[in-house]
Amino acid sequence: MAEGELLTAIAGMLDGKLEPVMQKLTGLEDKMTGMEDKMSGLENRMTGMEDKMSGLENRMTGMEDKMSGLENRISGLEDRTSGIEGKAAGLEEKVSAIQKITAETKNELTEVKLHIENVTDKNITLLAENYCNLVNKLDENNKVTDVQLAYQIKVNFLIDDMEKMKKEIAQLKSHIA
Repeated sequence: MAEGELLTAIAGMLDGKLEPVMQKLTGLEDKMTGMEDKMSGLENRMTGMEDKMSGLENRMTGMEDKMSGLENRISGLEDRTSGIEGKAAGLEEKVSAIQKITAETKNELTEVKLHIENVTDKNITLLAENYCNLVNKLDENNKVTDVQLAYQIKVNFLIDDMEKMKKEIAQLKSHIA
């Protein structure tokens, strides 16, 4: 056998032996293509997932921003609340002071009422009784004064009459003389 034949025989043998390997390689190639397709699908799905994750991250960032805004607003409300609590404490102090003043005023008013009842009322009663006595004495004095006034009027009338008489006597004397 010649070298060419030998080579052809070896090539034929090799082709026979290599054909199942080639078929397996072709099957592997097909499987690899399927795997590549699946990998491409997985990559697409992963890209979709990454896009969704990116969207979720953006939404989470938005939520964090909103939460930060809420925290700021809550902090502002807490500041306002503490300011209101301070004002309320100030109002409580003022109300307490007003209540104290009211209680003191009430006590003073009670003392004034008691003074009026115990002292002033008695003094008014005494004054009223003495006033009645004084009015009676004035009435008695007025009677005397009225009589004196009547006498004074009579004396004045008589003085006027005397003056007239003196004038008339003087005129008569002057006519006689």
